[in-house]
Formats: sequence, C-alpha cells, structure tokens
Amino acid sequence: MNLIVKNPRGSTAPKKREAIDKLRYGPAPLYPRTATRKTLLETLGKHGWIAPVADGAEEEELCELGPACGTVLAASVGREELAVALARADGRLIKRETAKLYVEPPRNSSQDGPEKFKEVLASLFRACLEGDHAPVVAVAVAWHGRVDPSLNEGRGDPHKRSYYKAWKKEGVSLAALVREAMDAAGVRKDLPVDVVNDADAGMMALAHATLEDRRELKGTDDLPGVAEIQEMIAASQVTLGVTIAGGVGGALMFAPKADVRRSVERGSHGFVGELGQIPINVLRADAEKANDIDSMVSLQELKENKDFPKWKCTYRETLDHYASGRSIVEQLYPKRLDGGYNGRIRVIHERLDMGEGDAELQHVMDRAGRLIGQGLIGPTLMVDPDLIVISSFAYSPDLLTGVKHVLSTSAVHVGLKKQRMVLAPGDPDRTLKGAARWAIEARISPVLEEVCKTGNSGLDELKAKLLDGADIP
Repeated sequence: MNLIVKNPRGSTAPKKREAIDKLRYGPAPLYPRTATRKTLLETLGKHGWIAPVADGAEEEELCELGPACGTVLAASVGREELAVALARADGRLIKRETAKLYVEPPRNSSQDGPEKFKEVLASLFRACLEGDHAPVVAVAVAWHGRVDPSLNEGRGDPHKRSYYKAWKKEGVSLAALVREAMDAAGVRKDLPVDVVNDADAGMMALAHATLEDRRELKGTDDLPGVAEIQEMIAASQVTLGVTIAGGVGGALMFAPKADVRRSVERGSHGFVGELGQIPINVLRADAEKANDIDSMVSLQELKENKDFPKWKCTYRETLDHYASGRSIVEQLYPKRLDGGYNGRIRVIHERLDMGEGDAELQHVMDRAGRLIGQGLIGPTLMVDPDLIVISSFAYSPDLLTGVKHVLSTSAVHVGLKKQRMVLAPGDPDRTLKGAARWAIEARISPVLEEVCKTGNSGLDELKAKLLDGADIP
C-alpha cells in the first residue's frame, strides 16, 4: 500500500492528525516521506483506523478511514417518505433505502401512526444493514419540523392538528420510537441517537460536504457548486440557510466550533429558522415601510390570485402557504399527476432542465423568491449574516433572482446589499447526508481526536470503547 502524508517535524500526534484529517471527508492518497512516518501509518492501518481503498488506481492508491471507525445509520423523515442510509465514517453513503410513510398525508390519504413509523423504520434499518460493513456506532434522524434542543426530540406544531393527532394522542417520543426500531432491526438501542431539524441537517451537509459531493455537485457558469459554497461557509462568521421543501425552513450557523454540531443554533425551544410560519401580513407591513415596494408581493395580490393552493397550512396566510415547495407544486399542478406528489416534482425538474422560455414556471419561481426575500428582511437584520444559502427542491435561478431583488431594492435595509446570496445545487440526499454527518460528529469525530492524542498502545482500547458504546473522555 502506497501511503502518503506530508507532516512537519515533531511528535506523532500532529502526524496522526494530518493523516486522519485528510481522510475525514473521503478517500485520499497518503505518501510516507520517511521511515518513521511509514511506520506510523502502518500502525494506524494495523489497528484498523485507516485502510486502503480496494478500487484505488495503481499509480495512486487511495486510503480511507478504516473499519475501527465504525459506520452510522441516518434517517430522514419527510412528510410522505421515510429514507434511511448506512454511511461510512467519512460521510459517504454505503446503502440507501426509502419507503412511503404518510406522517403528513396528502389529500384523501390517511395518516400513518407511530406504530407504522416504527415498523417501516425497522424494515429500512434491516435492509441497509444487509451485507458486510463495520459496526454501527451512532444513529441520527432528520425531522421535518421543530426539534426541541433540550429534549433532543422532534416536536409537533400544535396548529397542525391533523399532522400530529395520532402521534400526540399517544404521547409519542420520536427518539424512543427510533430506539425500538433499532432493537427490532438488531441494532444496539443504547447507541447515541440524535434528532435534528432537516434544515439544520441540510446545512451540515453543505458545510461538511464529502470530497465526493465537492467533485460531483457542481454549479453553473453563474452559480457556485458545493465545493465553493463549503468554502464560503467556512469563511463566514454567520451563515443563514433557507430550505425550500415541503415547507420553508431555515438554519443558522455560526463560525465552526470544536463540536461542529454546536455551530448550528436552534434557540431555547427549537424555533430558530422556522421561516415558514412568518405571517404574510407582517411581510406586507415591511413592504409598506420601504421606499420601493414594486418588488414586494402584497397580501391583496395573494388573496386575489386564484392559482394559489387551497390546502390547509399551519396558518392560512404564512410563508409556508404561499412560497413552500408544496405550494409551488400545487400552483403549477393543482391536479394530481401519475406518481402523486413526487411525480409532479419530477415534471417540474424536467421543465427546469429545458432551460429558459417557460414563462409560467419563471413567474411562479420568481414570486416565491420575492416572498421569501420579504420573509428574510427581519431575520437578516436580527442576525446580520455574511452569507445566505438557499437550498431548494427545485434548482431555479429565478428563485434566487426573486430573493435578491427584494433584499437589494429594499431601500430601508441598505446593509442587506452587502450579504452574499447563493443557490445550492440540487441534491435529493442532502438531508440524509446531513443526518449522517451529525451522527459522525456526535460519536466518531471525538474518538478520532483521541486517536490523534493516544499512543500506539491505546489504539485497540479506543476501538473497543467506540464499538462497545462506552463513554469517550
């Protein structure tokens, strides 16, 4: 194995750290320059902390984090779908499985309750764990609603009565359900389980993207790719993320801390970033205060427009109702198509791929962007972000144009013009990858820190602690 690492002179700790840090986000070449360094790398390989990649090119064999680092299970709970993945210690997904699950059912469909959720989750866990893999050492679940940070628990919005009726009636604990599903799937239920908001997970996936995503999720001539966005986030003191999916969510990330999960702020009750619940009448009040309100969308315009959906939302006149992914889908396709809700999304993606010339699509996206821009005026004044990252179910430059137009022409908010705004490339697995990264940072990264500090004689003990679920100092 051709192991390569460039290291400064000194103790083995910085040499170990450089080797391991180079592999945290995917395979990389490691080149030994001295006999001492070669011995160090061979020791890490012997104890299973690094390993050669089987399909590496002969002229430059790649290494990756080894089986001693374990794997993680990640789940993403959507409104109509449940996705689960087994991920390596560097964040790359090994296997991905999905199933229909109506936690928030579409029209004329019944809601799936907690027992159904547990049954489907256990089934997906089992499917992902088939075959050879390193032991699972942590689990994280991305939840598409508020997460109570004090309880590490997904919470239901009390106004979504139909959404949580079956769940709240039974006093459900999401984390407890996940542990029961783990037990049913043969996974140790005493492993760490984190519940994270889906927008926070999406931000985590962008801020800590794998090398694979940096290579493959490219932008356009006018829009940056994941690699560029990752570098922008790393250089920013405050990043505000906006996620447009079933609802309109947000994430607030501060400059990286030692535990990167603590860089994401959820507030005292988990309401940070719940942009979709901003009432439209508040947006109109902002518009009336501005000198230039031509870019704003008025409440009257929204009320008179017949192409807006009639489905029930948390509140009737909120950003979720008029600018969420579900709202955009309903505006463009009020009648169901083959394939249901996801079928309509596929058709929208096809229309976007065809490029310019779709006036209806451009108008709907631009209007949604302007509404979201109005919704962002207050939050941006409160937190003053360096960077605003928009991640949407539909990769539409018109959406970004609408947001920029409002924030740049709002004369009373001149400071907003200095902030950078970018649209992230589309990635259907972003939330799942973010949940996986959350689990990695919860369990694997602290152990790797100890590996960097520990002498060779303690490497097997650390491996045993990690795989046994023991506390790591």
